[in-house]
Amino acid sequence: MNKPFTVQVSQTTIPTRTLAIEQLRKAAAPGSTFLLRLKRLSRLIAHGRVVKLHGHPNRIAAMEHALLTLAQKLVAETPVMQTIGIRDVLEHLTDQSLRVTLCRPDGWPVSTYVFCKADPEARTILVECEDGKTRAFEPDALLALFTTTFLLRVRLAVPAQVLPQAA
Repeated sequence: MNKPFTVQVSQTTIPTRTLAIEQLRKAAAPGSTFLLRLKRLSRLIAHGRVVKLHGHPNRIAAMEHALLTLAQKLVAETPVMQTIGIRDVLEHLTDQSLRVTLCRPDGWPVSTYVFCKADPEARTILVECEDGKTRAFEPDALLALFTTTFLLRVRLAVPAQVLPQAA
C-alpha cells in the first residue's frame, strides 16, 4: 500500500488564508516549476492518493484549496474516482481486493484502505490500513466504523454498473 505523500509548506506565520492564497498565486505563475509541481500533486489527489501537508495552518488551508481546485479542473471531463457508500462496498466486494480512499466532504483524501474478503461467505472482511497492518472486521462493525461524514471513493477501473452511486 502507498504511504501518504508528505509535503512541507512554509512555517512562516501569515495572518489570513486570503493572503496565503494571494502569495500562492504569485508563486504559481504560468509556466513556473512551482505550478508544474502543484499540478502533479493535484493529479495525485484526483486519483485518490493521500497527501499530508505540514506547516502553518493558513498556508495549509491555502495549499489545500489550490490543490483541490486544480484536481477538480483536471478531472472535470473524465472522472477517475467514484463516491460510494460503505454498504455498496460490502455488497459488491469480490474475491479481489478493493482500494478505497476516505475523503473529507470537500474531497481532500485523508487515508486509504484495501478491503478484501477473508472467507467466501464474507462473514469477515480484511482491511489493510495505511500503517501496513491488516485488521479483520465483521460487516456490522465496518458499517458502524465507516458511517461518518467522510466520503468513500474508489477508482473507476471497477465497472461502473457494479457500484451504484452513494445517496
